[in-house]
Amino acid sequence: MDFVKGLRLTIFTAEDYAYEGNVLFRQIVENLHEASIQGVTVMRGIMGYGSSKQVRQIRLADLLEGLPIVIEAVDTQEAIEKFIVEHGKLLSHCTVATSPIQLWK
Repeated sequence: MDFVKGLRLTIFTAEDYAYEGNVLFRQIVENLHEASIQGVTVMRGIMGYGSSKQVRQIRLADLLEGLPIVIEAVDTQEAIEKFIVEHGKLLSHCTVATSPIQLWK
């Protein structure tokens, strides 16, 4: 096994955002899975804001929804870039960043 060049895709959204009637972050994860992206993790934040500039934070009253969501996916540069191009409309509702990584394969 060796290290190979890869790319980390980081997607910032909120758990109450929707896309075509579906929960946005779930739709993104389903699409990543269908694209056979190697690894995906969804993290729920306690406070943050994105492109809307609306600060979201955890309070007892809204423990169930509305918090920031970060999705991280890792794979080869080619696989991540292909996913971004093919799902640009879906991702246009999010803040998206990539960063180079080393994958152990």
